[in-house]
Amino acid sequence: MSMEKTFQPEQLGKIFVVIGTSALGDVMICNSLVQNIKNIYPDSKVVFIANKTYQDIARYQKGVDEVFVYDKKGIHKGLFGMIKFIRSFPYRNANYAIMTYVNERSWVLSKFIAKKTLYIRKKDSNLSMQEYRSSVLKQITDKEIINYPVEFEVENKIPEKFSNIIDTSKKNIIFCPVSTSPTRDLPINMAVELINNLNSQGYNVIFTGAGNKSKEYANTLKQNNCDFINLVNGTTIVELGQILKSIGILISVDTGTMHLGYAVGAKTICIFLEPPPHKSWAPSEKIYKHTKTFQNPTMKEITDYINKSNI
Repeated sequence: MSMEKTFQPEQLGKIFVVIGTSALGDVMICNSLVQNIKNIYPDSKVVFIANKTYQDIARYQKGVDEVFVYDKKGIHKGLFGMIKFIRSFPYRNANYAIMTYVNERSWVLSKFIAKKTLYIRKKDSNLSMQEYRSSVLKQITDKEIINYPVEFEVENKIPEKFSNIIDTSKKNIIFCPVSTSPTRDLPINMAVELINNLNSQGYNVIFTGAGNKSKEYANTLKQNNCDFINLVNGTTIVELGQILKSIGILISVDTGTMHLGYAVGAKTICIFLEPPPHKSWAPSEKIYKHTKTFQNPTMKEITDYINKSNI
Protein backbone atom coordinates (compact mmCIF):
# COMPACT_ATOMS: atom_id res chain seq x y z
CA MET A 1 0.00 0.00 0.00
CA SER A 2 1.24 3.48 -0.86
CA MET A 3 2.11 5.26 2.38
CA GLU A 4 2.36 9.02 2.73
CA LYS A 5 5.85 10.05 3.85
CA THR A 6 6.89 12.90 6.10
CA PHE A 7 9.51 15.23 4.61
CA GLN A 8 11.37 17.91 6.54
CA PRO A 9 12.18 21.03 4.45
CA GLU A 10 15.95 20.46 4.62
CA GLN A 11 15.48 16.90 3.32
CA LEU A 12 13.49 17.88 0.29
CA GLY A 13 14.75 17.55 -3.25
CA LYS A 14 12.61 18.88 -6.04
CA ILE A 15 8.88 19.05 -5.43
CA PHE A 16 6.58 17.99 -8.26
CA VAL A 17 2.87 18.68 -8.04
CA VAL A 18 0.77 16.60 -10.43
CA ILE A 19 -2.61 18.24 -11.06
CA GLY A 20 -4.94 15.39 -11.94
CA THR A 21 -8.50 16.35 -11.10
CA SER A 22 -10.06 14.27 -13.88
CA ALA A 23 -11.52 10.74 -14.09
CA LEU A 24 -10.29 7.39 -12.79
CA GLY A 25 -8.43 6.22 -15.89
CA ASP A 26 -6.83 9.62 -16.45
CA VAL A 27 -5.51 9.68 -12.90
CA MET A 28 -4.35 6.06 -13.05
CA ILE A 29 -2.19 6.37 -16.17
CA CYS A 30 -0.31 9.28 -14.57
CA ASN A 31 1.51 6.67 -12.48
CA SER A 32 4.02 6.05 -15.27
CA LEU A 33 4.82 9.78 -15.09
CA VAL A 34 5.19 9.54 -11.30
CA GLN A 35 7.57 6.59 -11.58
CA ASN A 36 9.68 8.49 -14.13
CA ILE A 37 9.93 11.44 -11.76
CA LYS A 38 11.13 9.14 -8.98
CA ASN A 39 13.63 7.45 -11.29
CA ILE A 40 15.12 10.67 -12.66
CA TYR A 41 14.90 12.64 -9.40
CA PRO A 42 15.27 10.04 -6.60
CA ASP A 43 15.17 12.63 -3.80
CA SER A 44 12.08 14.37 -5.12
CA LYS A 45 8.67 14.54 -3.55
CA VAL A 46 5.62 13.85 -5.69
CA VAL A 47 2.43 15.54 -4.55
CA PHE A 48 -0.81 14.70 -6.31
CA ILE A 49 -3.87 16.94 -6.46
CA ALA A 50 -6.90 14.74 -7.16
CA ASN A 51 -10.62 15.26 -7.09
CA LYS A 52 -12.58 13.93 -4.14
CA THR A 53 -14.04 10.89 -5.93
CA TYR A 54 -10.73 9.53 -7.16
CA GLN A 55 -8.36 10.53 -4.37
CA ASP A 56 -7.56 6.89 -3.57
CA ILE A 57 -6.51 6.26 -7.18
CA ALA A 58 -3.74 8.78 -6.55
CA ARG A 59 -3.07 7.73 -2.94
CA TYR A 60 -2.41 4.06 -3.69
CA GLN A 61 -0.18 4.65 -6.71
CA LYS A 62 3.44 3.60 -6.64
CA GLY A 63 5.69 6.59 -5.96
CA VAL A 64 3.07 9.13 -4.84
CA ASP A 65 4.17 10.69 -1.54
CA GLU A 66 1.19 12.83 -0.62
CA VAL A 67 -2.31 13.51 -1.91
CA PHE A 68 -4.45 16.63 -1.59
CA VAL A 69 -8.14 16.57 -2.42
CA TYR A 70 -9.59 19.22 -4.69
CA ASP A 71 -13.33 19.04 -4.05
CA LYS A 72 -14.45 20.86 -7.19
CA LYS A 73 -18.14 20.12 -6.58
CA GLY A 74 -17.98 20.96 -2.87
CA ILE A 75 -15.81 23.24 -0.76
CA HIS A 76 -13.49 24.13 -3.66
CA LYS A 77 -16.26 24.93 -6.14
CA GLY A 78 -15.85 28.15 -8.12
CA LEU A 79 -13.33 30.96 -7.74
CA PHE A 80 -13.62 31.34 -3.97
CA GLY A 81 -13.26 27.60 -3.51
CA MET A 82 -10.10 27.66 -5.60
CA ILE A 83 -8.69 30.50 -3.50
CA LYS A 84 -9.49 28.51 -0.37
CA PHE A 85 -7.58 25.51 -1.72
CA ILE A 86 -4.54 27.56 -2.75
CA ARG A 87 -4.34 29.26 0.66
CA SER A 88 -4.39 25.90 2.44
CA PHE A 89 -1.96 24.15 0.08
CA PRO A 90 1.39 23.75 1.90
CA TYR A 91 3.64 23.52 -1.18
CA ARG A 92 3.03 26.89 -2.80
CA ASN A 93 6.68 27.18 -3.81
CA ALA A 94 6.99 23.80 -5.52
CA ASN A 95 9.56 23.40 -8.27
CA TYR A 96 7.12 22.12 -10.87
CA ALA A 97 3.40 21.83 -11.40
CA ILE A 98 2.38 19.36 -14.08
CA MET A 99 -0.93 19.92 -15.83
CA THR A 100 -2.29 16.59 -17.05
CA TYR A 101 -5.06 18.52 -18.82
CA VAL A 102 -4.74 22.13 -19.91
CA ASN A 103 -7.75 23.98 -18.55
CA GLU A 104 -8.49 27.15 -16.63
CA ARG A 105 -8.51 25.49 -13.21
CA SER A 106 -5.15 23.81 -13.74
CA TRP A 107 -3.62 27.01 -15.10
CA VAL A 108 -4.60 29.07 -12.07
CA LEU A 109 -3.54 26.38 -9.60
CA SER A 110 -0.18 25.87 -11.27
CA LYS A 111 0.63 29.58 -11.35
CA PHE A 112 0.02 29.99 -7.63
CA ILE A 113 1.67 26.81 -6.34
CA ALA A 114 4.81 26.30 -8.44
CA LYS A 115 7.79 28.11 -9.91
CA LYS A 116 7.36 26.44 -13.29
CA THR A 117 4.42 24.84 -15.10
CA LEU A 118 4.87 21.80 -17.33
CA TYR A 119 2.34 20.82 -19.96
CA ILE A 120 2.22 19.56 -23.54
CA ARG A 121 0.63 21.77 -26.15
CA LYS A 122 0.13 19.13 -28.82
CA LYS A 123 -0.16 15.36 -28.46
CA ASP A 124 2.14 13.15 -30.51
CA SER A 125 -0.24 10.77 -32.30
CA ASN A 126 2.36 7.99 -32.07
CA LEU A 127 2.22 8.00 -28.28
CA SER A 128 -0.36 6.33 -26.05
CA MET A 129 -1.98 8.55 -23.46
CA GLN A 130 0.21 6.92 -20.83
CA GLU A 131 3.40 7.75 -22.76
CA TYR A 132 2.06 11.22 -23.54
CA ARG A 133 1.67 12.02 -19.84
CA SER A 134 5.26 10.97 -19.10
CA SER A 135 6.73 12.81 -22.09
CA VAL A 136 6.14 16.16 -20.38
CA LEU A 137 9.39 15.54 -18.49
CA LYS A 138 11.37 15.92 -21.73
CA GLN A 139 11.01 19.65 -21.16
CA ILE A 140 13.33 19.51 -18.14
CA THR A 141 15.58 16.47 -18.61
CA ASP A 142 17.52 14.69 -21.33
CA LYS A 143 17.38 11.39 -19.44
CA GLU A 144 15.43 8.47 -20.89
CA ILE A 145 11.68 8.50 -20.28
CA ILE A 146 10.58 4.93 -19.58
CA ASN A 147 7.09 3.62 -20.27
CA TYR A 148 6.61 2.11 -16.82
CA PRO A 149 3.57 -0.10 -16.20
CA VAL A 150 1.27 1.67 -13.75
CA GLU A 151 0.94 0.09 -10.33
CA PHE A 152 -1.94 0.38 -7.88
CA GLU A 153 -0.68 -0.96 -4.57
CA VAL A 154 -3.43 -2.75 -2.64
CA GLU A 155 -3.53 -5.96 -0.63
CA ASN A 156 -4.19 -9.26 -2.38
CA LYS A 157 -7.32 -10.23 -0.50
CA ILE A 158 -11.08 -10.29 -0.66
CA PRO A 159 -12.39 -7.64 1.77
CA GLU A 160 -14.05 -9.26 4.77
CA LYS A 161 -17.49 -7.89 3.95
CA PHE A 162 -17.50 -9.83 0.66
CA SER A 163 -16.17 -13.12 2.04
CA ASN A 164 -19.65 -14.65 2.20
CA ILE A 165 -20.50 -13.44 -1.32
CA ILE A 166 -17.39 -14.39 -3.29
CA ASP A 167 -16.27 -18.02 -3.06
CA THR A 168 -12.56 -18.02 -3.87
CA SER A 169 -12.52 -21.82 -4.13
CA LYS A 170 -14.49 -21.49 -7.37
CA LYS A 171 -13.62 -20.05 -10.79
CA ASN A 172 -14.50 -16.37 -10.69
CA ILE A 173 -14.25 -13.65 -13.31
CA ILE A 174 -14.94 -9.92 -12.96
CA PHE A 175 -17.12 -8.33 -15.61
CA CYS A 176 -17.51 -4.60 -16.33
CA PRO A 177 -19.61 -3.93 -19.46
CA VAL A 178 -20.62 -0.32 -18.74
CA SER A 179 -18.69 2.94 -19.12
CA THR A 180 -19.49 6.64 -18.99
CA SER A 181 -20.18 6.68 -22.75
CA PRO A 182 -22.96 4.73 -24.52
CA THR A 183 -20.69 4.11 -27.51
CA ARG A 184 -18.27 2.19 -25.28
CA ASP A 185 -20.89 0.06 -23.49
CA LEU A 186 -21.22 -3.60 -24.37
CA PRO A 187 -24.61 -4.24 -26.04
CA ILE A 188 -26.95 -6.18 -23.75
CA ASN A 189 -27.30 -9.10 -26.16
CA MET A 190 -23.52 -9.56 -26.24
CA ALA A 191 -23.31 -9.38 -22.45
CA VAL A 192 -26.07 -11.99 -22.08
CA GLU A 193 -24.29 -14.31 -24.50
CA LEU A 194 -20.95 -13.85 -22.74
CA ILE A 195 -22.32 -14.42 -19.23
CA ASN A 196 -24.20 -17.55 -20.30
CA ASN A 197 -21.09 -18.88 -22.03
CA LEU A 198 -18.90 -18.20 -18.99
CA ASN A 199 -21.46 -19.84 -16.68
CA SER A 200 -21.45 -22.94 -18.90
CA GLN A 201 -17.67 -23.13 -18.43
CA GLY A 202 -18.04 -23.07 -14.66
CA TYR A 203 -17.26 -19.39 -14.02
CA ASN A 204 -19.00 -17.29 -11.41
CA VAL A 205 -19.42 -13.92 -13.08
CA ILE A 206 -19.00 -10.90 -10.77
CA PHE A 207 -20.62 -7.78 -12.22
CA THR A 208 -19.05 -4.50 -11.14
CA GLY A 209 -19.89 -0.91 -11.93
CA ALA A 210 -21.10 2.35 -10.45
CA GLY A 211 -24.03 4.68 -10.88
CA ASN A 212 -27.63 4.32 -12.03
CA LYS A 213 -26.60 3.31 -15.52
CA SER A 214 -24.78 0.20 -14.26
CA LYS A 215 -27.66 -0.54 -11.89
CA GLU A 216 -30.18 -0.46 -14.75
CA TYR A 217 -27.90 -2.57 -16.92
CA ALA A 218 -27.64 -5.21 -14.19
CA ASN A 219 -31.43 -5.24 -13.81
CA THR A 220 -31.81 -5.82 -17.55
CA LEU A 221 -29.38 -8.73 -17.37
CA LYS A 222 -31.44 -10.24 -14.54
CA GLN A 223 -34.57 -9.88 -16.67
CA ASN A 224 -32.73 -11.92 -19.31
CA ASN A 225 -32.18 -14.66 -16.70
CA CYS A 226 -28.44 -14.07 -16.42
CA ASP A 227 -26.71 -15.56 -13.40
CA PHE A 228 -24.09 -13.31 -11.78
CA ILE A 229 -22.98 -11.77 -8.50
CA ASN A 230 -24.01 -8.11 -8.48
CA LEU A 231 -21.50 -5.70 -6.88
CA VAL A 232 -22.77 -2.56 -8.62
CA ASN A 233 -22.38 0.45 -6.28
CA GLY A 234 -21.19 -1.98 -3.62
CA THR A 235 -17.45 -1.34 -3.40
CA THR A 236 -15.02 1.45 -2.79
CA ILE A 237 -12.21 1.89 -5.30
CA VAL A 238 -9.73 0.28 -2.92
CA GLU A 239 -12.06 -2.67 -2.25
CA LEU A 240 -12.56 -3.16 -5.98
CA GLY A 241 -8.80 -3.11 -6.46
CA GLN A 242 -8.39 -5.78 -3.80
CA ILE A 243 -11.09 -7.96 -5.40
CA LEU A 244 -9.55 -7.57 -8.85
CA LYS A 245 -6.11 -8.47 -7.53
CA SER A 246 -7.42 -11.48 -5.65
CA ILE A 247 -9.67 -12.86 -8.43
CA GLY A 248 -7.08 -12.00 -11.05
CA ILE A 249 -9.32 -12.07 -14.17
CA LEU A 250 -11.27 -9.16 -15.65
CA ILE A 251 -13.31 -8.56 -18.79
CA SER A 252 -13.96 -4.85 -19.23
CA VAL A 253 -14.94 -2.23 -21.76
CA ASP A 254 -12.90 0.96 -22.02
CA THR A 255 -13.50 2.48 -18.60
CA GLY A 256 -11.77 3.13 -15.27
CA THR A 257 -12.19 -0.46 -14.07
CA MET A 258 -10.14 -1.63 -17.05
CA HIS A 259 -7.21 0.56 -15.98
CA LEU A 260 -7.61 -0.52 -12.36
CA GLY A 261 -7.59 -4.18 -13.39
CA TYR A 262 -4.29 -4.23 -15.22
CA ALA A 263 -2.75 -1.85 -12.65
CA VAL A 264 -3.22 -4.47 -9.90
CA GLY A 265 -1.88 -7.22 -12.16
CA ALA A 266 -5.16 -8.92 -13.07
CA LYS A 267 -5.37 -10.70 -16.42
CA THR A 268 -7.41 -8.10 -18.24
CA ILE A 269 -9.41 -8.57 -21.43
CA CYS A 270 -10.03 -5.07 -22.80
CA ILE A 271 -12.97 -4.57 -25.15
CA PHE A 272 -12.96 -1.46 -27.34
CA LEU A 273 -16.12 -0.78 -29.31
CA GLU A 274 -15.43 2.73 -30.56
CA PRO A 275 -13.45 3.13 -33.79
CA PRO A 276 -9.66 3.67 -33.61
CA PRO A 277 -7.56 5.35 -32.27
CA HIS A 278 -8.46 3.11 -29.32
CA LYS A 279 -4.75 2.38 -28.89
CA SER A 280 -4.34 5.78 -27.25
CA TRP A 281 -6.05 4.33 -24.16
CA ALA A 282 -5.43 0.61 -24.51
CA PRO A 283 -2.72 -0.91 -22.28
CA SER A 284 0.41 -1.83 -24.20
CA GLU A 285 0.68 -5.61 -24.39
CA LYS A 286 4.48 -5.17 -24.48
CA ILE A 287 4.61 -3.91 -20.91
CA TYR A 288 1.30 -5.39 -19.69
CA LYS A 289 1.80 -8.98 -20.79
CA HIS A 290 -1.24 -10.02 -18.75
CA THR A 291 -3.60 -8.00 -20.98
CA LYS A 292 -5.36 -8.67 -24.27
CA THR A 293 -7.06 -5.96 -26.32
CA PHE A 294 -9.97 -6.58 -28.70
CA GLN A 295 -11.43 -4.08 -31.16
CA ASN A 296 -15.10 -4.79 -31.90
CA PRO A 297 -14.84 -8.51 -31.11
CA THR A 298 -17.46 -11.22 -31.40
CA MET A 299 -18.28 -13.12 -28.26
CA LYS A 300 -16.78 -16.21 -29.85
CA GLU A 301 -13.43 -14.44 -30.17
CA ILE A 302 -13.46 -13.58 -26.47
CA THR A 303 -14.56 -17.01 -25.25
CA ASP A 304 -12.10 -18.74 -27.59
CA TYR A 305 -9.32 -16.58 -26.15
CA ILE A 306 -10.35 -17.46 -22.57
CA ASN A 307 -10.38 -21.17 -23.43
CA LYS A 308 -7.01 -21.12 -25.23
CA SER A 309 -5.38 -19.01 -22.54
CA ASN A 310 -6.61 -21.31 -19.78
CA ILE A 311 -7.30 -18.38 -17.48
